[in-house]
Amino acid sequence: MFVTFSDIFSKHFSSFPLVRKVLKGPGRPKWLTEEVLESRRRVQDAYVLQLHGPPELKVRYNNIKKHHQRLIKASKSRQAETTISNSRNPARATWEVINNCRPSKGPLNRGVCELECMGRTVKDPKQIASILNYSFVNVSEYLKQSSGATTSNSTNGLSATTSITTIPNSFFLHEIDISETRQSILSLKNSFSKDIFGLSSSFIKEYVDELSPILTVFFNSSVSV
Repeated sequence: MFVTFSDIFSKHFSSFPLVRKVLKGPGRPKWLTEEVLESRRRVQDAYVLQLHGPPELKVRYNNIKKHHQRLIKASKSRQAETTISNSRNPARATWEVINNCRPSKGPLNRGVCELECMGRTVKDPKQIASILNYSFVNVSEYLKQSSGATTSNSTNGLSATTSITTIPNSFFLHEIDISETRQSILSLKNSFSKDIFGLSSSFIKEYVDELSPILTVFFNSSVSV
């Protein structure tokens, strides 16, 4: 009985040809053009030839490899420029390009591992953090000193004299009032395109009265010494 069943089953099974189901995998990156693929094949061929060949072939391999790396950078740059220029939201497209360029795995050594300060090398993370914090907190005072600001205060009640000379290619921030913040917000172009925080200029202008005092306080706090 089993032999009869097996023959009938095999007959029907053989009547239908096997169909290979092709699953669509993830597409290759757009910057990986035919030119880049052809360059990669030339690198592979040059690598095989230089393994047991004369030194000239190794020099040729290194030159082809460097050319291939420059070609990849140029192709990625063109693709990034095309993606941003064709997007309806250039800001978001720019961040997408940046995020795509980041490695999938974080670096093994995160942050600053050592810092040159006052002629010595600092490797202690806490000391590095303290030095950086001090630098950022006192950056305003440093700019004033770099501008040639000289201040002399008398101790006997005489008026103080201040002499400040500007330096080229520099700028200084000063505190603002709510009217300036409001005027800056209203000068924005109307747009419903959202940034990475999900806000658009039209939304900000709609709530200008509520946002102006808050933004003014934030700005003044950031520039105060």
